Amino acid sequence: MTDQRDTLPPGVDLTKRCPTPAGGGVDLSKPAPPPVLPPIPPPPARSRDSSGAPWALLTALIVVVLLAFAGVGVAVMALTSGDDDGSEAGSDSGPQLDLSLDEEVEERSFDGSIEDHGSFDLTAVETWKSDLAAGDEESLRKNCWTIAPEAVEAMYLDADVEAIDDLLNSGPPEGGQAGVSWSGDELSVLVFSVELNSPYACPLIVGDDIPDTMDAQAEYTVERLIARAQGTPVNHQDTESAYPLSCDLLERGLAEYDEILADASVAEVRPSDDLDWWVDTELASGQPGPSFRIFHGVGPSCVSEID
Repeated sequence: MTDQRDTLPPGVDLTKRCPTPAGGGVDLSKPAPPPVLPPIPPPPARSRDSSGAPWALLTALIVVVLLAFAGVGVAVMALTSGDDDGSEAGSDSGPQLDLSLDEEVEERSFDGSIEDHGSFDLTAVETWKSDLAAGDEESLRKNCWTIAPEAVEAMYLDADVEAIDDLLNSGPPEGGQAGVSWSGDELSVLVFSVELNSPYACPLIVGDDIPDTMDAQAEYTVERLIARAQGTPVNHQDTESAYPLSCDLLERGLAEYDEILADASVAEVRPSDDLDWWVDTELASGQPGPSFRIFHGVGPSCVSEID
C-alpha cells in the first residue's frame, strides 16, 4: 500500500498541531462544548371539546351539592336555635319544621253496646255496661243493690273494662237454666235470669284477677233477710216475690223467721265448701239466732237450709 504521507505536498507535517489562529479559530485540542437544545414549547391549550371536559363538569357538580348541603345545615340551625332575646327563630318569619316523632295515641272508648244479642234481650245488660264504661260508681252502687258492696267494687269498679268489653262483644251469649253467660280463657260473665228481666242487670263476673267475694255475698244475703224482717229493705223492690232469696230445696218459707230476725244481726260467716257458707246470727239479747246455709250455685245466692 502506498503511504499517503508520500502524496502530501512539500512542507506539510501531520505530526504537528495546527496553530490557533490569531482571530480565534477552532482549537481541536479542546473538547467541543455540548450543543444547546432549543426550548420546549408549552403544551397547546385544551379546547372546550377536549377530553378534560367531563372532569370539569364533575368538579362543578360536587361543588353545587356541597353548597346545597351547607345551605340545609344553615337552615336547620336557624330553625332550631333561638334569637338573642330567647325567642325561637323563624316564629314570625315563616313556617317551622316539625321534627317531633311523637304520635298521638287515640284512647279506646267504650259504651253500653253489645254487638251480637243472639236470641236474647240484653237491654238491661247494656244499661249496666254504659255505667261501667263511664265509671259511674254512684249509679253502679245504687242499681246493683242485689250484690254485696265489696263485690260491686271488686267486679265492677276495679275491673278491667277493656277485657269485659272484648268478652261481651266476642259473640252471642250462651243461654242456660240460670240465665246467659259469656266465657273466656281468663274471664266469665254470668247474668242471672232475675237480673236479665229487670231494668238494670248486674252480672256476676269471675276471673283470675278478680278477688273472691263469696264470703261477703253470703253475709249480704242474710243482711237482706234481716232488713226485710225489720221493714227496712235495702231497696223498696227487694221482696221475696220479686227477688227470691230462698232456694227451691228450702222446706220452710223464710217468712216464718221474720219475727225472730227482726231482732237479729249477723254474727259470723263460716265457709262450708266451695258452694256453701253458713251465716250465724245473734239476737239483741245476746242469744244465738238461726243459722242460714247460703248456696252459691246455678243462680243468685239463696238460703238452702236453716238451723
